[in-house]
Amino acid sequence: LKLSYGPGYDPSRFLIIFGFFDETVREVFCGVAFTDPSEELVKLSASDRSAMIYRDDGAISNAVWDSTLYVTLAQKPDEQRAFYEARINDDAEQFQALHRKYRLEIALSLKNHAEAVLQTEYLVPTDQELSKINVKEHPRLPMILKHNRFMRKVFGNVKDRLEKQVLLEVEKRRAEVKDEVEKGA
Repeated sequence: LKLSYGPGYDPSRFLIIFGFFDETVREVFCGVAFTDPSEELVKLSASDRSAMIYRDDGAISNAVWDSTLYVTLAQKPDEQRAFYEARINDDAEQFQALHRKYRLEIALSLKNHAEAVLQTEYLVPTDQELSKINVKEHPRLPMILKHNRFMRKVFGNVKDRLEKQVLLEVEKRRAEVKDEVEKGA
């Protein structure tokens, strides 16, 4: 016999509905949401609430990278269409080529998202603020704080990983520009 509380990728849901959260989850919902996603975006898993970020190493699921790239390419409809068709037709070469080309833009977009989450969600009061709160009047506060600290750590891991990715991609771009300048000289 097994008791299920539903999908395990959203600790916030457990906290809200059941009054607890599971610190052992490997992944959590990334929080990237697309308003009124197109049929193509849905097929790229953009509406999948299980689109993940990973707790321990800050890795981001392929569905999140794919959806973010698709949205990024909206200003370049030909490349957006090529990316979508490559994904749907299992053209790994074209698919990966577009991911490589826009890796910096995707990483910056996701890094900005992680920073925004850390600035606006899962807030934790300072010790001074906490000292003014009567926990007896707010018995769920310790659990909420534990949850928020956990989520801040997860998003902090994501942000740290993306910062490294951004630096790596900037260095690659600089090297490419340098090579082009040297070839043109």
